[in-house]
Amino acid sequence: MTEIRQDFEIEILGCRVKYKPTQEDCEVARLAADLILKQIQDLKFQKPGLKDTDLAVLIALKVMTEKLQFEKDCREMMDKTEASLKNILDQVQI
Repeated sequence: MTEIRQDFEIEILGCRVKYKPTQEDCEVARLAADLILKQIQDLKFQKPGLKDTDLAVLIALKVMTEKLQFEKDCREMMDKTEASLKNILDQVQI
């Protein structure tokens, strides 16, 4: 089976990038690029004096903060689910 790639180019803060996602990641990559551009637009509107490098760092910091919070929330949910399942198993075995 041949994998078809849907390469695309995007310009972010004056930097033109050609991205070659896997076929499975293509739609997610396009959505991510659109979200980055929207974040840039929003930040430029809120703080028009920011330099491009400042915008890039702020967006990277925001994305990583959200990612880490999401991972923490997932771990907590998994721990709660595991505890609930253990409790159920303990009750069933009695």
